Amino acid sequence: MGTVSASQDDAGFRRAFDQHYRDILAYAKRRSPIADAEDIASETFAIAWRKWASVPPELIRPWLFGIARKVLANSNRGRRRRDRLSAKMTSIGDRSSIDSSYGEHADVWHAMANLTSAEREIIRLHCWEDLAVSEIAIVLGCSTNAAGIRLHRAKRHFAEALNTTSGGP
Repeated sequence: MGTVSASQDDAGFRRAFDQHYRDILAYAKRRSPIADAEDIASETFAIAWRKWASVPPELIRPWLFGIARKVLANSNRGRRRRDRLSAKMTSIGDRSSIDSSYGEHADVWHAMANLTSAEREIIRLHCWEDLAVSEIAIVLGCSTNAAGIRLHRAKRHFAEALNTTSGGP
C-alpha cells in the first residue's frame, strides 16, 4: 500500500486549482457582489487545501462547489450582520429593475424571481454550473435521489412561473 507524499499532494492541489479556480470564481461572481467574489474563491481554496487529503479525486469539482456554497453563505450572513438596512442578497431584485436591466430575457428573470431561493440555486447549479444531479447532491449535501427530486420540482415550478410570466396558456 503506497502513500502519497506531500509533493504529490501539492501537485494535485495545484492541478485542481488550475482546472477549477475560474469555475469557482464565476460561481461566486454570479451569487455575490463582484468585490467579494475573489475573496470567496480564495477562501474556498484555502479550506480545500486544509481538507485536501479527504477528497476523492473524482469528486473534486462538486466538492469545491460545496465548499464555495458554504463560504458564500457565511459571507452573506456577515454582510447582513454588518449592515442590515443596505444588505442585498444576490437574488433577483424588484420587477422594474428586471424589466430595464434584462431586456428580452426579462420573462426568464421574472420566472426565477417567483421561485424559492433553494429552487433558484438548484436550477443555477444545473444550468449555469453544468453540474450533474449526482454532483448537485454533493454540493447540497443530500442524496442523489433527493437532488433529482428537488431539481425536477424546481424545473416544474420554473416552467409554471415562466408560463404565467410570459402570458402562456
